[in-house]
Amino acid sequence: MADPQSDFPFEPPNKRQRTSAMYQRKRAVTACEPCRRRKTRCDNARPICGFCQINHGQCSYPDSSSDYATYDPASLAILDRLNHVVTLLETQSVREPVSWQPLQDKVLSAVTPASHTSSHVVLGARAISSTQDRQHGNTSVYVDDELFGRTNIAGHPATLLNCESILKWPVFGAPSHPIHSFVLEHATNVSTTTNSFDSTQPGNRGIQENDFSSLSKRFLTFVHVKNPVLDIEEYQEWVKIAVDQGPRWDGPSCLVLITCALGCLTEPFECDYEPDFADRPARTEQRSPHIVDMETAQSYYMAAKKRLSLIDPSHLLVECLFFFGVFEMYCLRPLKAWNYFNSACVQCRNLLWMRSQTSTPTDLHDRLKVDLPIGALRLIEQRLYWSCLKSELELRCEIPLPQSGLANFDQPDLFPTPPANLISRKSENGLGETGHGVDPDHQRGWLYYLSEISHRRMINRAITTMSPPDVDQAEGWVKNIWANIQHVKDLEHQIDTWCSCVPPPIDERVSDHELAHFVQSRSIMCREWIHRPFLYYVIHQPREGPHMEQALPLAEKCIQHCVDLIFRIPKHRQHGLWFVCRATITRALLVVAAIRSQRFSLSDRWTEALEIAKHFLHRYKHEAPDLEQAFVTFNALVSCTLDSSR
Repeated sequence: MADPQSDFPFEPPNKRQRTSAMYQRKRAVTACEPCRRRKTRCDNARPICGFCQINHGQCSYPDSSSDYATYDPASLAILDRLNHVVTLLETQSVREPVSWQPLQDKVLSAVTPASHTSSHVVLGARAISSTQDRQHGNTSVYVDDELFGRTNIAGHPATLLNCESILKWPVFGAPSHPIHSFVLEHATNVSTTTNSFDSTQPGNRGIQENDFSSLSKRFLTFVHVKNPVLDIEEYQEWVKIAVDQGPRWDGPSCLVLITCALGCLTEPFECDYEPDFADRPARTEQRSPHIVDMETAQSYYMAAKKRLSLIDPSHLLVECLFFFGVFEMYCLRPLKAWNYFNSACVQCRNLLWMRSQTSTPTDLHDRLKVDLPIGALRLIEQRLYWSCLKSELELRCEIPLPQSGLANFDQPDLFPTPPANLISRKSENGLGETGHGVDPDHQRGWLYYLSEISHRRMINRAITTMSPPDVDQAEGWVKNIWANIQHVKDLEHQIDTWCSCVPPPIDERVSDHELAHFVQSRSIMCREWIHRPFLYYVIHQPREGPHMEQALPLAEKCIQHCVDLIFRIPKHRQHGLWFVCRATITRALLVVAAIRSQRFSLSDRWTEALEIAKHFLHRYKHEAPDLEQAFVTFNALVSCTLDSSR
């Protein structure tokens, strides 16, 4: 009898079966969001379904991170073990610090919607987990960062951070005239100091079409590099049209004019501080001389302002409003800047809401009557969202102002997506092998832009951890001193990790670029803040306090960071000049408070830092009434304190 196996070429029954035959897979039945809204059949293709691909829609799937239907058994087993490990870690009272992905990889890797979703799920899980810890009474530094200041508490976070809050410390005594806000006290004078310029002065060149190209280049080099919200190719095309045909009465011309106004105000980076890094080359480049032309800048500003009201609600309007706010910050007019930033936030929120309510992105595309593809619109939305929100919170950290509501609009993207031509294979210099026409400074600007957003998250987390918004600052810092001693170790480790992830183009250890200087200063600012509660405790508590021994070295670190920041003051005019002035007053007041307490040994470097702060603030005090009043108050305290300490 013949062997049955010879007649039938089937596999023997004892041979191991294919893995796919051993498990019954489920069909992925969840349609993408556009198909669900339209109630149409979805083929569930990833990353974009057939319908969205044909119609150029923004395809997204709900909770794609938990869709295990298409996973093979080995992946399911790995996920099961990972979930077990996560469960064990979350049961610990203190978890390991966040392992931040290097910003360099963030920019130079291919960023896809799927990668954004996965990152969002991971960080969102951390926020949820930290919320559960608080509900169960566990102590953890991984509290919710409130998504860039999502809070309705009046004055928060300005009442924790600004110089007015330092003046309320008991060590300065009861003031005869309590100051709530230097800025708001001069709010009635804003209209009289805003547009006082003479267009006939000899230094005023007026609007010259031949200057558009050079001024726009200065704008891209010194301003846009810190907030890269524009499509550069499109912007340069608008500049070319304005040069050839003159400024028209439309949105693109408005944008060109306001950016040229900013080009008149920019200055090259200037700082006397030179960090001692062995690996960093000496500063060799020549700084091109440039005089700030305030009068000509105002001419461009007024011409742009006449066109602003002619722009319909659109992304272009948000861009114009945003750069109007930047211009006002260059001119040290924070309340005027707030009005523009707030309007930009509201317009951006409205556009995002409209898009969320439309059945498909194409409908909104037609409604706004723009020529950009849907993908390009999405990229612009990301940049405008983060730039507007960051600018709003930066001002709310200094002035007790209400929020616009933009923070309450959930943004699924943790970071804005860099332009496609900047995402390339990494090279040895850390920037990547750029294609033809790609400006390395543009890449460096995007690295800085992403680092700014991640730093804002880090400082928000530190603020919420060290000073919960529902607790009085002074009472909380004294009452929670032991918990903060534990928190500061983890927070400082997070800062160290963040610094280790800074890519070389913006790392001050290997680069002397302006942006590298700013990134390093950001890390010192964060370190100063997390040590500030201990300075308050040492100054205002008895010497025999139960935690004085642990708090004293931490308080000394706070003073050291304050002095370092004062020595690092940049001397040139830039978008953040007003913030630098305010921060200088704050850190100098902290040094004065330490001297007045007589709990520390007075250092010559401290007094030198106070002199540097006085000279720097004296340079700009006449340009802003709030800075002038703050300088007078600060100068009186410094003189009184130093005289009594001698």
